[in-house]
Amino acid sequence: MGGSMSGACRRFWRSATTFRRKKPTEFDLVFDVKSDGWFNVISGIGNTPVGAAVVFSSVAGRFGNMGQTDYSSANDLLCKCVSSFRNSRPKTRGIAIDWTAWSGIGMAARGSIPAIMKQAGIDILPPEAGIPVVSSGTHYRAPGAKSSSDKSWGS
Repeated sequence: MGGSMSGACRRFWRSATTFRRKKPTEFDLVFDVKSDGWFNVISGIGNTPVGAAVVFSSVAGRFGNMGQTDYSSANDLLCKCVSSFRNSRPKTRGIAIDWTAWSGIGMAARGSIPAIMKQAGIDILPPEAGIPVVSSGTHYRAPGAKSSSDKSWGS
C-alpha cells in the first residue's frame, strides 16, 4: 500500500504504549499482504461492473487479539473498504466475512494454535461448514443487473 494509510497506522502504533512493540517492518509484512492485494485488485478492475466482492476477514479484525495490531488492522481495512461500496460502487455488493479459525487450513491450523484455541473455548470452523457460506453469500444480483440466463441478455 502507498504512504498515507501505512504511515497513519505506523503513527498510531508508535503512540499506543499498551501495544506490543513491533518494528514498522514487522507490521508492514502482515498488513501489506492484505492491503496491497486489495488495492491491486481494485486498481485492476477499474470501472468494470462487479456484482459482489467478498473479503475474508477475521474475528481478530473485529475484536482484536493480543499482539496482532497488524493483522487486526489489515482485516478491518478490508471490511471498511467493502463497506464503502455503498457509496463508491452501489451496484456491487460488498461482503466481509469475519471468520473464526478454519480447521485443517490457514494460519490457525499450524503448530500448537488449534490446541490453544480449544483451551480458550474458541470453536474452529470445518471447511465443509464454511465453504457453503461463501457460496450462498455471493449468489447475488444487484437491482437491474442482468445474468446470462436472462432472455434479454446482450440486447
